[in-house]
Amino acid sequence: MPGYSRVAREAGIAGADVFGGRREMNRLADWLAEHQVSHVVMEAAGQYWKLVWDVLAKKGFELMMVNALHVKMVPGRKTDVADATRLAELLEHGLPRGSFVPPRPIRELRDLTRYHKGWSKHTPVKVSASPRSSKMLG
Repeated sequence: MPGYSRVAREAGIAGADVFGGRREMNRLADWLAEHQVSHVVMEAAGQYWKLVWDVLAKKGFELMMVNALHVKMVPGRKTDVADATRLAELLEHGLPRGSFVPPRPIRELRDLTRYHKGWSKHTPVKVSASPRSSKMLG
């Protein structure tokens, strides 16, 4: 299973290309396919991983989400390129354990629930003492 580190070495890539936005994610998927990459490993970074995950999943890549705490115990200076290279090397050796990533509809429902919970927490509920409101509330 080719990984970024082997692909980068063979392609003569010294750094990392930058991909952003849905159109660029499709370009990333094409680049990975062109270099015969079949497996992709990533760590969650806020909300940013979701677009990458969704586009690559649709394109048929084998995806793995890893817990950053399990792979950060490597000494040295932390950079995104170093992290990506390290994750790819770990994947090439079958070392990282994947975390569960629920299907997209479940993720969207979770997001909606979190949004509603946060919104309702900060919205005061004002109940009038009128007989009509009391009747409505039961």
